[in-house]
Amino acid sequence: MDARRFLVVEDDDAFSRSLLRLLAPWGNVTRVATVSHAVAALAPHPDWSALFLDLLLPDGSGIDVLARFRRAYPSVPALVVTGHSEPSAINKAYDLEADYIVKPFESTRIRRFLCARVLGSNEPWPQSTPPGSLRP
Repeated sequence: MDARRFLVVEDDDAFSRSLLRLLAPWGNVTRVATVSHAVAALAPHPDWSALFLDLLLPDGSGIDVLARFRRAYPSVPALVVTGHSEPSAINKAYDLEADYIVKPFESTRIRRFLCARVLGSNEPWPQSTPPGSLRP
């Protein structure tokens, strides 16, 4: 099986590094920080395994990225990871079939998403992954 590929769309450097450390044991991680870079990253890689994205980006909304991602990858799991908890944004994310968690949160939330939606329940979680809180 080819390595998994995760796209992380997040403009907060510290949060991105934490998320990248969590995802690295499971595949290749590409991180971008803007809507325009996310759109550019979608085209050359037809084999994304999951999308992780923030909603409030410097040049627009993560919902726009999610909508484009969903058109190109209708069945690939997506997780909105944001400090923005406005009901209309949550509803839009759910309408686009994405899961949604609000920062800060425990790293086990990412683990549950990966196990349930990407890895399958039979793949063990690496022992080296420290529990803890992920904060923006």
